[in-house]
Amino acid sequence: MFWLYSINNFESVQDLRDQKVATYPAIAPPGHFANIIFKNTGLDPGKDLTCIPSRDDIARPGLLRSGAVSAAVISSSIPPEKIKQLGFNFTAVPLIITTGS
Repeated sequence: MFWLYSINNFESVQDLRDQKVATYPAIAPPGHFANIIFKNTGLDPGKDLTCIPSRDDIARPGLLRSGAVSAAVISSSIPPEKIKQLGFNFTAVPLIITTGS
């Protein structure tokens, strides 16, 4: 599973308009799924927000912590308790991505 976290208290995915989001490379399934979810919530990833492809769950939180991005897609390999300790906020329920059955 993958969640969208931010350093701000965005109330919806639409609040990410004109923001930078660290996500997976577009060719990776989580990046593709994130783009589908952005589109389903009314955002065009190529026009309405800037997706920054990042290689792993170390890079994405690092970009978020540095302020280089406003939000990041982070996998469940980092427990929610650790994410809270880092000072990040859960941003939007619609961006939960599950893989498998």
